[in-house]
Amino acid sequence: MVRHIRIRGGNAPLFLKRREGMIKDLFRKSLPKTKVVHGIEIKKLPLGAYLDAIDSIKNLPEMLLSKSFPGLTADEVLEKFKEMDQDMLIEVAGNLLVAVPEQFLRFLAALIGVEYEKLRDDPGIGLNGIKDIIVEFWKINDMQSFFKDVWRAINKSSLMKQMNTGSKS
Repeated sequence: MVRHIRIRGGNAPLFLKRREGMIKDLFRKSLPKTKVVHGIEIKKLPLGAYLDAIDSIKNLPEMLLSKSFPGLTADEVLEKFKEMDQDMLIEVAGNLLVAVPEQFLRFLAALIGVEYEKLRDDPGIGLNGIKDIIVEFWKINDMQSFFKDVWRAINKSSLMKQMNTGSKS
C-alpha cells in the first residue's frame, strides 16, 4: 500500500518541509522568465544571445575613433592628441556624444532581440522606457548576482593580489 504524505500540515517532519521548499525553488527557477516592458518582451537569455550581442559591438573602438576623428588614420589621431586644445576636445566630445548613445542603443537592441529602429523611434519608449527595459533585463537575467560573483572572483585571484601588492607570490 502506497501512502501519500501531505507536507503542508504543521506536523510534517522538518526535513520534508525543507525538501518541499527546495523543490518549489527549483521549479520556480526553471520557469522561463519574461516580462513585457513598453511593448518589448524582456526574457532570460541563453549564453549564445550574450555572445551574439557582444559580437555586434566588436568594432566599437574603431567606430568610435572614426566618429571622433573623421577622415583620420590611427597614426594621425595619435599626432592630434599631441596638439589637442580645448576647441578640439569640445569637437571630439561632441562627436562622441552622438556616437556613443547610438552604439549603446544598437547593443541593447541586439541584446534584447528587437530592431534598433524600434528602440530609437517608438514614442512610447523614450528615455524612461529605455531605463525601464534595462532595469527589467538586469533583474530577469540576474545580472547583479553574476557581476557580484565575477567581482568576488577577480578580487580573490592571484593576479589581483599581485596588482595590489606588486609581489609575485
